[in-house]
Amino acid sequence: MGEALKCDRCGETYPLYEYNNFTDIEMRVWGIGGPYDCEYRLCPSCMAKLNDWLKGEQK
Repeated sequence: MGEALKCDRCGETYPLYEYNNFTDIEMRVWGIGGPYDCEYRLCPSCMAKLNDWLKGEQK
């Protein structure tokens, strides 16, 4: 397979031309050694599930 995007949640791969359909989530994690920044790339399906969870519509 040529260049592809991979969802950091489900692991599904998508063609590179679908880049605009992905959402990059950035977060700061506090732990031993101080804070560090993380970035996750989510596909449309996983982003919808995250939105549902944040709204309290899904456990």
